This record gives sequence, C-alpha cells and structure tokens, in this order.
Amino acid sequence: MHLRTVILRAADFWLTYELVWIGLIGLTFWIKQPANRWLVIGAALVSFAARWIARQRVWTFTPVDIGVVTLVIASLLSWLTAPYYTSPFIMITPLYGIVLYWAVVDHVRAVGRIDHVLWLIIGASVWFLVNALFGTQWDVVKSWQFAGIIERMPQVEIASTPFIFFIHPNLISMVIAYLLPLLAGVTLYAAAHRWMRVLSMLLIAAFAAVLALAQARFVIVALLTGMLVWVWFALRGRRWRSALLTLLVTLGIGEILLVSQINVPQSAPDAVAMRQRDGESMNGRLIIWQKAFTLIRAYPITGVGMNMFDSQRVRDDYPMEFWGTNRTYHAHQAYLQTWVDFGVIGLAAFGLIYAAMAAMLLSVWKTAAHGSRVLALSAAVSLLTLLAVGFVDVMVLWDRVSVVFWLTLAVGGALYSARRSPSPVTLSTQKLIKH
Repeated sequence: MHLRTVILRAADFWLTYELVWIGLIGLTFWIKQPANRWLVIGAALVSFAARWIARQRVWTFTPVDIGVVTLVIASLLSWLTAPYYTSPFIMITPLYGIVLYWAVVDHVRAVGRIDHVLWLIIGASVWFLVNALFGTQWDVVKSWQFAGIIERMPQVEIASTPFIFFIHPNLISMVIAYLLPLLAGVTLYAAAHRWMRVLSMLLIAAFAAVLALAQARFVIVALLTGMLVWVWFALRGRRWRSALLTLLVTLGIGEILLVSQINVPQSAPDAVAMRQRDGESMNGRLIIWQKAFTLIRAYPITGVGMNMFDSQRVRDDYPMEFWGTNRTYHAHQAYLQTWVDFGVIGLAAFGLIYAAMAAMLLSVWKTAAHGSRVLALSAAVSLLTLLAVGFVDVMVLWDRVSVVFWLTLAVGGALYSARRSPSPVTLSTQKLIKH
C-alpha cells in the first residue's frame, strides 16, 4: 500500500467520524481537571490537515465566517491591549464552538445531507437534560409553588463524580431555549428516523417540565412567543396547528397566573419571600448595569478584558453599591457583557454573525424543501429568543454551555451548505481509496 493511500485513508477516517470526535471533546469541558485546551487545538489542526488532504480545502466558507474572524481579531486586541490582563486560553471555549461550526458545515457539504446533525442535536439535548436533572441549583424561593417536586429532585454530589454537574436555573433555561425549537424542527424533518422524532418529542416534554421548575420568567415568555411563531409558520395547513397554538397560549396564561399569584394571599410567607427576592433581583441588575456602563465609558474600544467583568481586580477598582466587592459573575445583559469583554469591535463581530446567519436562514427558507425550511425556522426562533433574553440576562461566551449557541449556528450553516452537491474532490478521493 502506497504512503499516499495510507494518508488518504487516515484523513478520510478522521473526517468520516469528525462529528463524533468533536462531540467527545466537548464532554471534556465537564471534567474537573480537563486538558481540553490542547484537545481542541489538536482537533482543529488535524481537521484542517485532513480536509486539505481529502477535500483540498481547510474549511467551507459561509458568510458567518466574516463575523467569526472579526471576533477572533477582537479577542486578540482585547488580550493584547485591554487594561486587565487575562490568559489567551480563556478563548478555548469559543474556539471549540468555532471548530464545531466548521466541522458541521464542511461535513454536510461533503455528504450532502444533515441527518448526522439531527443526531448531534438530540445527543446535546440528552446531555443537557442530564445536567438539568442532576445539577440544577434550584431556587425554591422563585419556584416555591413547585417546592414539593424540587425537594425530590435527584442531586449529584460534586465529589462523587469526575464530571461537574452544577448549573443555575436561569442558565439551563437559556440552554433549553436554544435546543427546544431545534428539537421541534427535528420532529418535522422528512429525513428524520422515527426514533429521532420520538426522542425529540420526549426531550421537548422533559425540557418543558424543567422550564416550569426553573421559573426563568423572561426566558419562558420569550420562548413561548417564539414557539407561537414557529407553530404558525411550520405547521401551516396541518390540522393540529390550532391545538398547539391553543396549548401555547394556555401555557402563557398559566405562567402569568403563576407569577401574579392571584389565588395566593398577599401575606403568605412564600409570596412575600418571592416578592422580596424579585425586587432585590431587579435592583441588583440595575446596579450591575450601571457598573457595566461605567466600564464601557472607561474602555470603549478594548473593553476591560475577556471575562474580567467579575474579576477580583475589577471588583476592587469598581466596587458597587449593594454588591460591594461581592461576586456578580457577569453583567446580566448580553450586549453590555459583550462590549465589556471585547470592546466595540467584539460587539460589531456578533452583529456581523447574526446578520450573516439571518441572511443564510432566509436563503434556505426561500429555496429549500419543507423540512429544511422548518429547521431553518427553528434555528431562527432559537437565536431570536436568546436575543430577546439578552436584554436581561446573558450566557457568557466562556461558559461551557455556550456550545449550544455554536450548535445553533452550525445547524443554520449546515442547511445553507447542504444546498451544494457533495464535493467532487471528496468523491474522487473516495474512489482513489477504494482502488
């Protein structure tokens, strides 16, 4: 066997199972002592080399890459020039997301179908459901109506497992807001296997229950609104569209009644505690946003540094009323957080990413078959829901759960890429390997 054939076989093997390798690397972000920074960098280099050997390209370009490159430039500028220094390895989580995006898009271009991406959505959903069930730090004050259920929820002791299952109710709710519309799209995708549809519907039901227990109110309202739009357009002409619209409206009314506590005496201890908690939460957010604006005015171009908003040095230099030097973790507002982290160039980068993805999804909606159009609509609903939630909360780019943001972009990129026929280079390479 010639050396060239061996190299081609190795490259083809890596690319055939690339989504599996990337998915397994993603799990390492949940290990207590990860070496994932080198795994991510190594996987990226191997994928680039394998694509060049087998397909004569490093990656498949999409308009989103303009925003991605701008984000990388903003990261480098922030690292080199921001007033508060941070390690460049803070970018390893976003880098993983970028590698995932490129892997999915190029894979779909090569094989000409997206069924593997559907399994990726389901696999990610199962993993985050496990996180939700065993690691959510439930807020029994905000969700006091479900206290009886929450007290019976299983909890994994951090010391008893090599994995870290620890997630805030608001954060898992934002993860679900990304995944639930995508799962809804899988249920209607023509090429989806029957078991894909069954699993997707079960996961949707489980995620809905988690949302009810978590009671992240703004996420629930934004997601219900987005799903109303999804049902209206995705199920046009189907006899059960009216039933689902009625169900979503009913759930929305139920959430309003739950939050307003119409049938609960105002003097009830649980109701008093929740009102006090809500007031403190809103006042705390206003103070945090004031700090974010102060930092932006001080460092509008570079920001303070990547993931440095809640660093000890920044807390010491910019103490806040009510919070003092206590941790707030992030800015509780996506757009302020982005500006503080990356500066104005980073904010522009995300604007470019969203604008490019909007154009790509619109192109798929206009030209693709019904199943692809539904998935494009699902990705759009996911992204728009989180854009709305971003006004009052944030899923920071450095958090491992932010992989769902990149997965959603990857679904849109895959649909855009799937309109191309399988690469002639790939086909010729496969023939050469067979010979």
